[in-house]
Amino acid sequence: MSDIAQDFIVGTGGALLFLAIVWIWGRVFVMRGRPLSSVQKKMLGYGFLFMLGLAYTMTFAVWFKWPHPLMWGIIAGWGVLVGFTAWWRHRREKPNPRTQ
Repeated sequence: MSDIAQDFIVGTGGALLFLAIVWIWGRVFVMRGRPLSSVQKKMLGYGFLFMLGLAYTMTFAVWFKWPHPLMWGIIAGWGVLVGFTAWWRHRREKPNPRTQ
């Protein structure tokens, strides 16, 4: 297996491992066996996207020998982009009439 394929498998596997651990932790300790709420599921999805972007950014930084400040700046920018997307989508949702 080539190093390129191995880097992507490890990055994707790490993000999937993060997703599984946080989902199990949320079900067992936070919700005590009940399903996660829709907000928790969305937060989990955005966390997974951030972890995936983090892993791929670090992979590209090693391949192309980027300086560390550039790598951390791109990771911070990715975090801001994911956070802004989550906030923007949350603001666009219609309020639930049952909760008002």
